[in-house]
Amino acid sequence: MIIKSTRVPAGRARQIANYLSDQKDNEIVTWLKGRPHDILTMGEISSLAGKAFAVRHFSVSPNAKMTTGDLALVILEICREYGVPKTSASRIAVVQHQKRRASEAGNEIHWHLAVPETHAETLRTLESSFFKIRNEKVSRICEIRLGHPVVPGRFNRTVFLELQKTRPELDLTVFEAALRQAAAQSPMQEDDWLSYRAKAAFSINHKKPLGRKLV
Repeated sequence: MIIKSTRVPAGRARQIANYLSDQKDNEIVTWLKGRPHDILTMGEISSLAGKAFAVRHFSVSPNAKMTTGDLALVILEICREYGVPKTSASRIAVVQHQKRRASEAGNEIHWHLAVPETHAETLRTLESSFFKIRNEKVSRICEIRLGHPVVPGRFNRTVFLELQKTRPELDLTVFEAALRQAAAQSPMQEDDWLSYRAKAAFSINHKKPLGRKLV
């Protein structure tokens, strides 16, 4: 699973609303929650509060089939990681995009989330530090909780040690197994698995997500 995020300035709320609604490239767009005007409201609130950013745009691209119930778990974990207040969480807009893959038959489904950057009541801004590591952390949590193959990322050591400390209820053996396999298939030694870093969000060294058994 790849989770990415960007911060949308208050003056560009309409642009992100239009982007999420755009049906170019034979894409099927389904608003599962919220409407474009909800994103515009996020922009208005941030502008009135004098805040630079209005929307935290998350894209969620799974490497296995997901249901809307699975997506709800992903949203819950994103809210937990970034401390999204309940009232802001209730205003999240969720958009499903479906388009034909360029490389193979079938359809690709991914999701976009528009999360308010500014809390409407307290006017506090959503947390944003170390977002690349935190997005990778949420991706690994969701893969483990949903039973998806774990895909090594770029910040494996930091994420693994953080999950050991803060999420003891998670079974990290599947994470370790994926890193051991990735290390063994690279110039590294398998025993150096915790130091493995993929070259991209999905490692270009692997055609398929790595297996779940220790090697």
